[in-house]
Amino acid sequence: MDDLAERRSSKQPLELPSAGSTFKRPTGYFAGKLIQDAGMRGHRVGGAMVSEKHCGFVVNAGGATAGDVLQVIASAINLSSSDAASVLAMYYKEKESAYEVLEISPSATDDEVKSAYRRMAMKHHPDKVATLGPEVQKAAAEKFRKIQEAYETIKQERGIS
Repeated sequence: MDDLAERRSSKQPLELPSAGSTFKRPTGYFAGKLIQDAGMRGHRVGGAMVSEKHCGFVVNAGGATAGDVLQVIASAINLSSSDAASVLAMYYKEKESAYEVLEISPSATDDEVKSAYRRMAMKHHPDKVATLGPEVQKAAAEKFRKIQEAYETIKQERGIS
């Protein structure tokens, strides 16, 4: 038992707060190794950081917010900043977040809102990931639902039919 605790202590960043191992292990690979090979060891946003000790962990190096953690994760999986902002906006219930989900500004015209909705719906439609397994399908369905909710929120706010 002591041997297991010693091995964990030597390989995992137990000296800093974290939510544990952050990334799902891809079949045949180690997530931490892939993240390390991508040059993300020590990558930091605000108080959140990819662990120096084990790249499969995102740690709180001091004062990390949930947004900091999500941005570090987005960077580690090579998610574009606009896609990351759109995902983050899915979890905030402010008027501006509906616009961020659609990746547009609140000053967008009604036609730009409609165009953004169509673009995002095509980009994130669950049918596009039908062959990638149930977890990916579930995430795509959630994103698609949030896109629809954002569009409905904006339509209601603006009186668009």
